[in-house]
Amino acid sequence: GVTGVQTCALPICLEARARGTLAHSLLETADFARPAASSPEQVATRARELGIRTGEAERQEIASLIGAALRSAPAARIAAAEDLRREHPFAFSLGAEEPLVTGVIDLLARERDGGLLVIDYKSDRVGPEGDLDALVERDYGVQRLLYALAVLRDGAGSVEIVHWFLERPHEWVARRYEAAERGPLEGLLSERLRRARARGFAVSAQPHRALCQTCPGRAALCSWEESETMREQPGP
Repeated sequence: GVTGVQTCALPICLEARARGTLAHSLLETADFARPAASSPEQVATRARELGIRTGEAERQEIASLIGAALRSAPAARIAAAEDLRREHPFAFSLGAEEPLVTGVIDLLARERDGGLLVIDYKSDRVGPEGDLDALVERDYGVQRLLYALAVLRDGAGSVEIVHWFLERPHEWVARRYEAAERGPLEGLLSERLRRARARGFAVSAQPHRALCQTCPGRAALCSWEESETMREQPGP
């Protein structure tokens, strides 16, 4: 997911959602076992396929981001996994009266020790001194909770949830959960849902970035796609 643009040194800056969509698409087909950096020409081809307009500097930036990510230690860990599932969908509900939670995991890996690894690519613009742990806790805490529950409820003995920021590819923010934590995690999600209902939250008929960017349920609890919740202006 993408939370928005802070600053941009490029003359013409890709809108955050388009930038994230392009980076995610390139990583969907990346071969971590035999990494090869994307060229600006390959980025341009993929952008045209997605209907995204890019400038030369933007294409070079995206190519550099992907290349650095594929050369990093986290990428080597992914390459060593026994099984990779890309764009892995999930759905679950805590009960008959509870909402259906749906989402898509960027990459789900089974490691050699049997543990599962969830990778969530982040194309957010983050400075070199930014606190990534605090950023994930603030903006992606609910997302991390949902990913953990989706995997644990499917029978996993453990799962590590990783948020991988492409602008700082040699670092990633990880938290591990064990099967024994499933009950408390379900209780935490149930309480979040209860509080949301008590506050009278409802899905907007006109989603847009200014309204939806800070919504805790946007990543997985909302019925709108991110293309609607991250649009610059309200829809009709």
